[in-house]
Amino acid sequence: MRLLAGGRDLLIWEGPLRGFSKQYTVRIFWHRFPPDDSLRLKISSPRVIVIDPPLQSLDGVAVPHIYQNSVRVGERICCWDPSSDDWNWEDAIAETVVPYAEQWLCSYEIWRATGIWSAPGRHPESITCQNPA
Repeated sequence: MRLLAGGRDLLIWEGPLRGFSKQYTVRIFWHRFPPDDSLRLKISSPRVIVIDPPLQSLDGVAVPHIYQNSVRVGERICCWDPSSDDWNWEDAIAETVVPYAEQWLCSYEIWRATGIWSAPGRHPESITCQNPA
């Protein structure tokens, strides 16, 4: 992965990650921003976007576990439950987010082959995150 932008409050990496059979180009964004009511910084969780190749539906069924309408290029994937303790700002992104994204890509490839989403964990219902029925 290569660092595209870095600073005190923003990091953007881009590079290859591998599923079982394909290599994907992903972009990881992580930023901090000040809340409206104090000078302390609010920490957002990293966002993972699959840039290339484009994710594909399966027989007209939308790709599960992606955030809808969240980015202009690529798909933002839902590779961990943001309300869980799976990631916090003290965690190294290379040791948490990158393996979560790789696991998501492997689950995506299994889903494309079998129609079954194999990733473990809880997939919360949300108006912004697609989830299979």
